[in-house]
Amino acid sequence: MFRNSKGAVVLEPVPPEVTLVQTENGTAVCKAVVGKPAAQISWTPEGDCVTEQKCHWGNGTVTIQSTCHWEGRRVPNVSCSVSHLTGNKSLSIELDQGVRSLGFPASGLLIILYVKFSLFLVILVTVGFIYFQQTNDCRAMGNCLYHLLTQVPHFMKSSGDRRLLFY
Repeated sequence: MFRNSKGAVVLEPVPPEVTLVQTENGTAVCKAVVGKPAAQISWTPEGDCVTEQKCHWGNGTVTIQSTCHWEGRRVPNVSCSVSHLTGNKSLSIELDQGVRSLGFPASGLLIILYVKFSLFLVILVTVGFIYFQQTNDCRAMGNCLYHLLTQVPHFMKSSGDRRLLFY
């Protein structure tokens, strides 16, 4: 703080200290700590962001914190740009590939895969059961070929017509 030539009090700008980190739930947090005046924070790519301001009344500095997440989108890299009277600063981080804020993509695809696999398994077991049931029925009757041949159509000889009968 100093006085200019006209005697007015002029506050010296204080550059903020800028940090960018990723939290456990996949969000990114950008902070501009103890700057004077307050800094402005922007994100690339834009996401769902919440910005908070904390004033330090004793010395007039301000801390700005912006928390951002990208719901349902795969975002491998993010940048936080801090604009301040004393200069601009940009930080970037690579978000963990295993941590994603998501609604559908990965977990939804896994659920679909499990459902398809389970359906396939049920169909396979059903077809197998039917096959083995028929195989056991043939074994109980003896030779299946003999069984089929005994069911050959016979013609009625007494009436003279040629209707097919099975017995």
